[in-house]
Amino acid sequence: DTMAVGAGDGFDERGVNTGAVYVYSATGPGEWTQVDKLLADDGREYDDFGGAVDLFEDTMVVGSNGMFLPGAVYIFTYRSGRWSQSQKILPDDSAVDDLFGQSVAMFADTIVVSAKWNAERGYRSGAAYVLTRKKNERRRPRRVGSIPKTHGRRCRRPRQFRVFGGHRRRHHRRGSVQRRRQRPRERIRLHLQAEQKRPLETVSEARGPRRGVQ
Repeated sequence: DTMAVGAGDGFDERGVNTGAVYVYSATGPGEWTQVDKLLADDGREYDDFGGAVDLFEDTMVVGSNGMFLPGAVYIFTYRSGRWSQSQKILPDDSAVDDLFGQSVAMFADTIVVSAKWNAERGYRSGAAYVLTRKKNERRRPRRVGSIPKTHGRRCRRPRQFRVFGGHRRRHHRRGSVQRRRQRPRERIRLHLQAEQKRPLETVSEARGPRRGVQ
């Protein structure tokens, strides 16, 4: 079993708030041992790398909302006994202070990324982006629409794959934690099909009035 712990406010020789993700492996009942520390290949100050993190089988998605910079999402894959960065994803309409990567959720071949302060439909109206796997690669983000200001803080998956970690006020700006679980492929496919038929509200967790949902 594997657990990833994001530390978005971490700092090192590259500067303040560069961030990191610490990877732990279960070594016994209730015992975890650190096996890796992940950094963005192009990390810099105020990236907030690790502010959001999620795991699914051999793939890890890490949010880096950028704080005062355009945010990004990093994909890591587990091969030959180690995690390595395989892709960095930026939205086509990225802008400073959008907080793209504020929260992330991964399920099978689909990733949902929130941009809490995206202003496409008004000041900090927010948006969610959906990424899908294609021919062993990931497409550029596809925005699924603008959502109310109370949305975009945390993405959701089916109940048995709950995402831990969300709006930083709930975590005292300390990052997020995610533990990897594996499910049979057949069961995963059924849940994914069910999710695709649900309305937009399922990709974000409401925290206030749901006015303005298209």
